[in-house]
Amino acid sequence: MEWVVVVVVSIAIYLLISTYLIAPFTVKGHSMDYTFADNDKVFVNKFSKNYERGDEVVFHANETDDYIKRIIGVSWRHYRIQKRCTICEWSES
Repeated sequence: MEWVVVVVVSIAIYLLISTYLIAPFTVKGHSMDYTFADNDKVFVNKFSKNYERGDEVVFHANETDDYIKRIIGVSWRHYRIQKRCTICEWSES
């Protein structure tokens, strides 16, 4: 009977952690090559909402796909795309 309690508590702890703190994801595709390879397994921190330039984030693209991308834009800078290159323009506002 003790093992039932251990299993139930373990499942409850796993569900709490995977719902609110971290979640496992599988990288699909080659858009993040040299950082993450296709089919790499990553754990995503779901607790922090403080993003900085260079951070990798995972977001839901639609009902079946999750994307992993690197943040290049921050609120105090202006960006424009010219000939498939991202150009940063400094702004104090």
